[in-house]
Amino acid sequence: MNIMELAGFIGAEIYAPNDADRSHRVTGIQTIENASASEVTFLTNPRFREKLRSTRAVAVILTECIDDLPVVQLIHRSPYAAMAKASRLFFQYEHAFSGQSELAFIHPEAKVHPSATVYPFAYIDANAEVAENSIIYPHCYIGVGAKIGARSTLFPGATVMYQCEVGRDNLLQPGAVIGGDGFGFAPTREGIEKIAQ
Repeated sequence: MNIMELAGFIGAEIYAPNDADRSHRVTGIQTIENASASEVTFLTNPRFREKLRSTRAVAVILTECIDDLPVVQLIHRSPYAAMAKASRLFFQYEHAFSGQSELAFIHPEAKVHPSATVYPFAYIDANAEVAENSIIYPHCYIGVGAKIGARSTLFPGATVMYQCEVGRDNLLQPGAVIGGDGFGFAPTREGIEKIAQ
């Protein structure tokens, strides 16, 4: 991806002082101090403005142009949000397994799309649904009637309880629990009654 393509993706205006090259290839995002000649950086705190003069970055994302800064500038009203959006272009998880492991438990009444990846030791219960291109890591539990949307990833130990739904393009971090009981209890004369949830 080059600077012009990146600017289009994040919705930034390009300012190229002294006809700085807009066609340079961009390989990642980095801090002002650590950026290489193929990486873009960003300025969100004016205190670091002077550090831009020594950056090696190929471009910088910032709110307004700096005339005497000899680097391509991507002008955006929210550099931090633009950087966050751009980061998705350069960071992709690498998954070492594909297919559906025989060491996973997939209930006969579950519906798992053929393109979904199910790692060993995952558990998918009855009437659960796992949509296309989803990835289910080891030790994940998907309860009865739960649904996992397309292109979602459940990292190790994530739990989706009974009839809960995870939409498309979601990511559950390791150990996340969707649908766990709340702390609903009713005091009675005989003691505490748990409220079914």
